[in-house]
Amino acid sequence: MYDFNSLLFWYKFIFLTELMFGYLLFLFRLRIRKGIFWRAPVAALCCIAAGFAIPVVQESSVYLSVMVIALFVVTLCGVKLCVDETWSTILFVGMFAYTVQHISYQTYTLFCNILGVGGNIYTGNTDVFAEPLAVLIFISSHVVVYVIAWAVLAYRLKKADNMVIGRNRLIMLSIFILLADVIINAVVVYSVKSTDKVVSNIFAVYNILSCIFALCVQFLMLNSERYENELKIVESLWRKDKHNYEMTKASIELINTKCHDLRHRMRIARNRPRIDENELEEIEKAINIYEGNLKTGNETLDIILSEASFFCHNNDITLICIADGAQLDFMRSGDIYSLIQNGVHNAMNAVVPIKEKDRRIIRIMIRRTGNMVCVHMENYFDAEQRPQFKDGLPVTKQDKLYHGFGMRSIQNVCKKYDGKLSIAVEDDIFNLDIVFAPAETV
Repeated sequence: MYDFNSLLFWYKFIFLTELMFGYLLFLFRLRIRKGIFWRAPVAALCCIAAGFAIPVVQESSVYLSVMVIALFVVTLCGVKLCVDETWSTILFVGMFAYTVQHISYQTYTLFCNILGVGGNIYTGNTDVFAEPLAVLIFISSHVVVYVIAWAVLAYRLKKADNMVIGRNRLIMLSIFILLADVIINAVVVYSVKSTDKVVSNIFAVYNILSCIFALCVQFLMLNSERYENELKIVESLWRKDKHNYEMTKASIELINTKCHDLRHRMRIARNRPRIDENELEEIEKAINIYEGNLKTGNETLDIILSEASFFCHNNDITLICIADGAQLDFMRSGDIYSLIQNGVHNAMNAVVPIKEKDRRIIRIMIRRTGNMVCVHMENYFDAEQRPQFKDGLPVTKQDKLYHGFGMRSIQNVCKKYDGKLSIAVEDDIFNLDIVFAPAETV
């Protein structure tokens, strides 16, 4: 059971070492637990102890598969001891490390066969170290594969906020990778004769391609999960926008009714003696602000701009608006609210920190040009608040959870109506332009 000359006995420790290096590729993305300097050695010792504890009962494809999977599970537990991540994330990392390890193993085997190098480090035969070429191939294949894997990780995970795949998808992916990496390889090891280099090479190439395909599937699933999560957030924000629109509409209708009644009462009051005209003028000026003077021809747009007007007046911001709201009648009210409200909200957030009064300005223009309906918004911003772009859209630093999803909502509405979205930053001015070609104007 503990035959030191057995291929499987030595393979266990080489396999564990390769897996550990695979996990190290993720150090830049994993949250390390406190006390890592004692956790890491304990995890490593536990993995080595498991390697010794698992006996070599028999050398067969079935037992090899069971043994490798058992060691893999032990390493996952060791990683969990060291990092503060969910089991889903750890399994994602483990699948990647496992696949990279297998690519390295198959690459080494392939080049040994091609170059006619005798022996194999995985057999535990110490005579192989007397052949420098075998050692060189082993080191080179692993270094190259692991460096490429790290570069792919750094690139692919740069845009990902997490490494979580849905449970069902992750289980299916894990079964696929284990099938490709472990079981098929175990069958080949014990079925193909060592002298049959051609068949061995074919299976090595097949395994390498299968592993690369598995990595592609893994990242495609990760991106799919990310996009689905973003879509859920955008849909949630859209429902929130719709609710806000309905609330704002009701509030403004009530305010306008009250303002109308109050204005009527003021006219009556002026005819009475001993009325302070200056006070009445101040009251009337305040009423004008809340009476919704912006009438664009589109009720939804009027509500948005009235709300923006309230905010701008209270925050000493100049709102310049030239809008033919009737040109947006081809859109649903909820989409108009999501489109314009998000743009105006972003503009107000950018202008508020500005101290110079002549730069506290927001301009909005909605008009038809030929067959096109054009929407233009522009605003100033402070140098330290200069927009940062991600995936072609500006993001905000204030809200990490929903960063950029206001702009994502705008983009989705544009796509829904086949519009073209253009964003430009010129000096200290942010410009947002949208062009639609609605069917009824074509």
